[in-house]
Amino acid sequence: MEQPLPPYGACLLGSVNLAKHVVFPFDKEQAEIDMKALEETVRTGVRILDSVVETSLFPLEAQRDEARFKRRQGLGVTGLADALFMTGHRYGSEQAVDFTDTIMMNIAIWAYE
Repeated sequence: MEQPLPPYGACLLGSVNLAKHVVFPFDKEQAEIDMKALEETVRTGVRILDSVVETSLFPLEAQRDEARFKRRQGLGVTGLADALFMTGHRYGSEQAVDFTDTIMMNIAIWAYE
């Protein structure tokens, strides 16, 4: 859910391409998301976003303090429709929704850890 930022606030944004994590794409028997690789990507992405806070030069001290003390970041996904197609899930189907819920639940857990 989007929230307005306070004065001098910042939120760093990044995304993970789910389609890049499909192994055996279009193979009805084996196509799936490589969850181990996805976990590594998510954990690395969060770490990179956090490092941006440390390495960024802010024009105002209030901006620097707001970024460093709050460390807001958003790690989203791209390529969901492609990943669903590559793994044989019809977009919008109950199976696709369950598949997406599992992926997003894991991404949230890995990001928070």
